[in-house]
Amino acid sequence: MDLHNYQITIGEILQNQQARVLVQRQVPGLLGHPMLPMVQGMQLRQAVGFARKYASQRQIDEVLSQLEKL
Repeated sequence: MDLHNYQITIGEILQNQQARVLVQRQVPGLLGHPMLPMVQGMQLRQAVGFARKYASQRQIDEVLSQLEKL
């Protein structure tokens, strides 16, 4: 998956079924989170910044690497 230098939006990522499966596996509960509809237009770069509060850099890097392989 081309992440467009992390400028791809969360909504664009989640349109890809393989990415949805990956996100569900790596971040359980995220797809059902009530705030998810409000962040659909957020760029991945911004989301990674927020994710640092909840996940280690290693975990974030792993998810990004897996997304790039899709």
